[in-house]
Amino acid sequence: TCLALCLSSAAGLSLQQGTNSTANSKVGWPPVFVPVHFVVPTPVVSKVVNETIDVPARGVTQRPYRCEDIKKIYLCRRAKQLLDLTCLGWGGSYCVPADKPKCSDYTKEKLCNKAVWYGEPCAWTPLGCAR
Repeated sequence: TCLALCLSSAAGLSLQQGTNSTANSKVGWPPVFVPVHFVVPTPVVSKVVNETIDVPARGVTQRPYRCEDIKKIYLCRRAKQLLDLTCLGWGGSYCVPADKPKCSDYTKEKLCNKAVWYGEPCAWTPLGCAR
């Protein structure tokens, strides 16, 4: 709205001390530059990668019967409710089983160092999570 108002007042009529003068008079507002946000077209560079995509097998997806089979953090957090599996939690790559957890189940440093909360005295090493 300010853009239209400012441009019309600079090009059309200008107000000075309550009088209405036309654009031909020498007295008036100077041109006003109003910043306006707009998108500048820039070239988009796309990278073509020659990789094959694994297509999932046709048919019904098998229900996971072990915590290690769960590869999604969402499903791991809700394993007890949805699948009736007792899991400790997410290990970084898959869900950690509650019956026989190992330090090698944790593939992220933060998760490995927090494994002591579940009774596993694990520590992160350059080779991964170990006792």
